[in-house]
Amino acid sequence: MKYCPKCKTRAAGDGNVCPTCGGPLRTIGAPAAGEAPAAEGEEQLVLRLQGLQHDVGRSRRTMQMLGIAAAGLTAFLLLLLISTYVNAVRQYATISRVDVAPSDASPGAAEISYTYVTSGKVEFIRETAGRTETLVEHIHPDAASLADKSEADRRFLWGGGKSGEGVIRAKYRDGWSIATREWTVRR
Repeated sequence: MKYCPKCKTRAAGDGNVCPTCGGPLRTIGAPAAGEAPAAEGEEQLVLRLQGLQHDVGRSRRTMQMLGIAAAGLTAFLLLLLISTYVNAVRQYATISRVDVAPSDASPGAAEISYTYVTSGKVEFIRETAGRTETLVEHIHPDAASLADKSEADRRFLWGGGKSGEGVIRAKYRDGWSIATREWTVRR
């Protein structure tokens, strides 16, 4: 290919003079059949262009490898987040029924009963008169107690202040999420 270094334009392959400015034309690349070999400066230009082409190809491969590494790290991070979430949810027990009612026998106390399906923990949080209490029950049933449905029921009495009202929240597993249920207990 012939070009004019002064005009920076391509020229037809036949002539040796630029039709625009009248300056001498130069050749890039291998000489065509029947042409004289390129001058020393032209060979250096060709070698430099080939080196730049090689650098561009290497940069492209590097960018592709970095893209693959970024995609792999993103997939790893996503897998880590999902496994952390699943592990946090699986710590809780699955509850089929939970009831909170004020106790008739003891003022300021609440009677809590629930039926569990799977093992894990159940958190009960009680807020009364500016005070917060947390009760965590860990359920570790064996296979025999899960077979007998009456063993799966739990009941307890949770005492609190003598006056006012409070809120009791229960946190347990509900499928793939953690459910929070709330009751207002009046005395």
